[in-house]
Amino acid sequence: MAKRCAGAEQQASFFHTATRSTPPNSPSECSSSSNSSSVNCARVPSAARSSAWLRCIAIIALMFVASPVLAADLSTVLSSTPATTPVSTLSSTSNSDVPSSSSSSVPSEYPEEPKDGGGIGIVGAFSGISSFSPTTSGSTLSLNSSRTSLAALSQNSASLLASASADGPITAACAFYNKDGSILSAYIGGSFTTLNSTEVGYIASVNSAGQIDSMNGGVTGPVNALFCNQNSGIVYVGGNFTTVSASLTSSVATMRSNSTGALSLYSSVTKSWLPLPFHGLNGPVFDFAEMDSNVYAVGAFSATVDNATHTALNTQPVNLSACTITGGNSAEIPGFSDPRNIICTPNADSSGNTWLMRDKLTGFYRIDFPFKTTPSLLRLMNTMYQDRGTKAIRIEAASTNQALTMSYLDPVTKSEQFCTQSCPVAQNYQWQEYRFVDNSATLGNISGIVINIVDWYGMGGGFNKIELYQRDPRVYADDRFSSSPCSQQASRPSSSITGDWKTTSPASYHGTYKTLTVAKADVNSAQTQSARVRMVPHVPESGFYKIYMMVPGCQNSNTCLQRSSARVELSMIRKYAVLVTVPQHNFADEEIEVYTGYMPASTQEFSMSISVGLDANGEVDAQATTVELVVDYFRLERVTSYTNLNGVIEIASNLASPLQMDGPLYQPLNTSLPDNSIVYSATTGVSNDTRPETTLYLGGRFSSQDSGYHNIAQYRNSKLKPLSNTGIWGTVYSVTFSNSSIYVGGSFNATADQAIALSNVAQFNTTDQAWYPLSGGVDGAVSNITPYSPFGPNVVAMSGSFQTLIAGPGSESEAINMHGLAMWDTAFNQWTYTPFVKGSPSLLFSDSWQKRANNVALVAGSLSAVAALKAEGALLLDAQQNIQPLGMLGSSLRPDDSGKLAVNTGLWYAKKNGTTAQLIVGGRFKTPDGSTNLAKLKDGKWRKLLDGVGGEVLTINNAANLLFIGGVANVTESSSDHGDSNFGGLVVYNMDSRSSVGIQQLQGPTGDHSTVRVNKVAIRADTSMVVVGGNFSTAGGMLSCPYICTLDINENQWSPMTSSSLVDQVTDLLFSGSTLYVAGTFQNGTSPRVYLMRYNFASSSWDSVPGASALLGPITSLTPGISEAGVTAFYISGSSVSGGAPYLAKYDGTSVALADYTIGSSSTVRNILEVPRSRIPGSVIGSSSSSSLNRRSSATIPSGYVLVVSGDLDLPGEQRASNAFFYDNQWAPFLSTIQADGSPGYIGSIFFERPPTNVYQRHRLSVAL
Repeated sequence: MAKRCAGAEQQASFFHTATRSTPPNSPSECSSSSNSSSVNCARVPSAARSSAWLRCIAIIALMFVASPVLAADLSTVLSSTPATTPVSTLSSTSNSDVPSSSSSSVPSEYPEEPKDGGGIGIVGAFSGISSFSPTTSGSTLSLNSSRTSLAALSQNSASLLASASADGPITAACAFYNKDGSILSAYIGGSFTTLNSTEVGYIASVNSAGQIDSMNGGVTGPVNALFCNQNSGIVYVGGNFTTVSASLTSSVATMRSNSTGALSLYSSVTKSWLPLPFHGLNGPVFDFAEMDSNVYAVGAFSATVDNATHTALNTQPVNLSACTITGGNSAEIPGFSDPRNIICTPNADSSGNTWLMRDKLTGFYRIDFPFKTTPSLLRLMNTMYQDRGTKAIRIEAASTNQALTMSYLDPVTKSEQFCTQSCPVAQNYQWQEYRFVDNSATLGNISGIVINIVDWYGMGGGFNKIELYQRDPRVYADDRFSSSPCSQQASRPSSSITGDWKTTSPASYHGTYKTLTVAKADVNSAQTQSARVRMVPHVPESGFYKIYMMVPGCQNSNTCLQRSSARVELSMIRKYAVLVTVPQHNFADEEIEVYTGYMPASTQEFSMSISVGLDANGEVDAQATTVELVVDYFRLERVTSYTNLNGVIEIASNLASPLQMDGPLYQPLNTSLPDNSIVYSATTGVSNDTRPETTLYLGGRFSSQDSGYHNIAQYRNSKLKPLSNTGIWGTVYSVTFSNSSIYVGGSFNATADQAIALSNVAQFNTTDQAWYPLSGGVDGAVSNITPYSPFGPNVVAMSGSFQTLIAGPGSESEAINMHGLAMWDTAFNQWTYTPFVKGSPSLLFSDSWQKRANNVALVAGSLSAVAALKAEGALLLDAQQNIQPLGMLGSSLRPDDSGKLAVNTGLWYAKKNGTTAQLIVGGRFKTPDGSTNLAKLKDGKWRKLLDGVGGEVLTINNAANLLFIGGVANVTESSSDHGDSNFGGLVVYNMDSRSSVGIQQLQGPTGDHSTVRVNKVAIRADTSMVVVGGNFSTAGGMLSCPYICTLDINENQWSPMTSSSLVDQVTDLLFSGSTLYVAGTFQNGTSPRVYLMRYNFASSSWDSVPGASALLGPITSLTPGISEAGVTAFYISGSSVSGGAPYLAKYDGTSVALADYTIGSSSTVRNILEVPRSRIPGSVIGSSSSSSLNRRSSATIPSGYVLVVSGDLDLPGEQRASNAFFYDNQWAPFLSTIQADGSPGYIGSIFFERPPTNVYQRHRLSVAL
């Protein structure tokens, strides 16, 4: 069953690609068909992506195989039946003539159903081709190489997504998907700072509507890697940055804690950056991989960056309600004089909720702490009551009057500023934050702070609200001090007491603590052992902490003899508790470390707790009769989680999981890489050896002599293990897993043991655990390697600084120029065609984590042109239903010495019944073996057919075994014979003898060959006559036959036709029975010019074509249409003499009629075909047009039909296409092509293998002398 064109059904769009399947190919598909030509076999490597291209180009195929014009069925044309074209042979020596004729007769250019199994050729001037995208003006992209372009590539389309600033490349990408597999949003990262016109910070997202999101300012440095978790909607961002920009611009309290280096998380759901429990890493991240619900970040780092320096400053509020508050120069206005008004007030600036100062006087707001604390953040909200307000402040230590250094965010620049003597305060109702900058020694010993108001707005200063915070979580034995009554914390620190504890506040001690005193004899009693202080701190985030117990010195209460030890029980996690004995014999006040390790964040389900009691076995002075235990507070200080990461960290995909209560959700590998390891890439896959297991593969620059791995290793069963041959000798930059193999790219030349030679790219097969080269490799470093899913499951793409694919072993192998992008077919183990990408890509992304059949890839770089498929002038839809470039990779047609590549015409030639047709093309190009303008495809390679074809080939036709090659002459003035590059405009070539047939040459008006041009060679059926039309005046220098002449293939003799009124070249010829329609310029005297006449061979006379006088200008082409009841019909395409705009007309057998035809004047139409509407998917030309087209009857296009127009088309709506459907004066663009220099290409001809026109040819038999 024929499949519809998915690319047409769902016009090629980055965000909406139609669901379709791409069945994998196999080597047996080529060899299993006995009728498959070597041409088809040579093209098999790209079959993995052929199915989608078939469905896109199949519409064009249907022009031939499904149209009543050709009366062919798709199953017939694309069957594997061998060609049945009958061909006679001709020897160059003879003395006996034997007439013969073909077994079938094709009387005109309106052929019967083709009986062959050949393919359909599509040729033109292009290097890349795509199906049309409605989101752009075309589907091949001509780009500005001075900027970084981001393009999306599907199996058959290319779309420009964005253009980044030239200050840095795009180097990373990931995407989220809709349920149908189309991309919902793409995330890109690199070193750029603008995307289109949007300012960004090294990262941005593009959604399905093409809108750009700067992601709250992005990050502060280059992004190297991105991973989109499809389940959680979280984007993992890795790079060389220090923090996210939002951290720097939102709050001075969190600017050092949200993300402190190299790794950040972003929620695509809430559009916000997420905190990491370990804050960041101390070196860059280069890649991500996912295995067993964990994400692995790899790079050049050794430790997390999550110590106290990077803790949020607003971890725990200081309970100001328990402090002594004093206002200096408080206002005498009732309701505004109490400094406690501004503590924990939720109300607006009003009486009882605001503190004001006296008019025009300085003043202060003093806070004295009744407990030990280390302030970290001050938050103030100004008053604006009666236009008053504080304008500037100075913060001092209460006991010493020392001015403290503070920092704040500038409201305009959003940068951190520092102040000591005068810190500005804005006049608004927003919280204003000030960070305490002085060191811990200074801040830890202050007993309070004084906020001096040094300047004000209006009549005086004041405040509406105040908050004070400490960085390190504390929990006090005196519960009054642990938490503020207006705290917004989900779980507040608290304490409770069991037993006879007394409050102690010595004059020499700053603070208040609890004391338990018991008789020495009662230490082991049940009552004493049950006396405890239970404390529950607020742990703000999961991580590693040091816990300090504050033990007041025994000198404070002169109880050193009575001091014993505390028994401290730390319930750290749900399944784990720690018992610690803390001696309390210290003379001076001391914070004693009691624990270092992991602690989970406090939640409603669980919070760690501390229980303190008297140690029954504690040491007490022998003279003591009583025993004393004291408890003040416990302080938690964040410390670095891990210092042994060595390039890899494992992160749980759900950092909010309740499992955090049992242990950290991030950790190093169970066995780490060596110190100073750099891991550039990671991938995961199921090893296919005797014990299939999910495995993490790591590549980079590292080495372990003890473990036997070098620069690549596998992490399997929680152990690092070497690969065969101990790894790679050189640096590995990228690894990916595809079809049970690891594909490795980098800068290396062999396996680590030097046993296997490699060149920058290699395959490791997990089935046999062996290394294999990829042919001869590449000549430069490979920086990125990834499965390229748009071309199917068996293609791996790589990019880097290489320019050439090195020739592999074997005499047939040749080096191939690829310029930084190459693709490997894993099923056939050979290089294959790539998308057309002009320039070296800095990014090539295809979602290797998602097994989708219709994936879209992203490519970025300083590119000048992009298209979905690279094809140098020629494509084929073959009998196996594969659409692909013609010729093996590296053996394609090439531009000539002037840089021109254009294939104008093609022909399949079959020698006789049962033989496979050989494809021959002509145009302007060079072949790999140095021939010009004419080539044959043999063994998958374009090869020379004959020498001496210079100029440009425009037409190829055959009469039996004689090949007629016509075009633009290229003959020097000093030579009338053919040299290696001389071409007189027409060559006749005998395909049997492989030699040129001597004929008299055509000449121009002055007798030279330089102006000769043959535009068309037509074969008159059932005769030995060939008609040649073009620009010439004589044949052999003697015979006058201006613009048109006939040649007898048996006598090799030219004959003129009856004198005509031609005054300019013939552009096309079309036979209908014995009548020849001639397109040219005809003029009798001063009569108006006519551009179409017909010649009747039965009467040897020229006749006018009814209605031809209405044609607007010279004709480009004549194309057969539907013939009904034996009436000839054909389409006429040309250009107007007035302005050059293309026009369309139709001859219906009775008269010529012009069609409504809206097309840009710069268009060049080269080919027109009539196609049944029923064969075109409704989505291509619109479902609303489907029924109306089937009902409509038109003088130009019959009911139920559309025209397929090819060329370089400038369509309404600023759409540029190479192929489009035309109906009811409407256009539906379909294919777009591009040339190597980025300029628009064109499709010049579409042809298929069919029996040639039958001719009368004499066999010349050799006779012995």
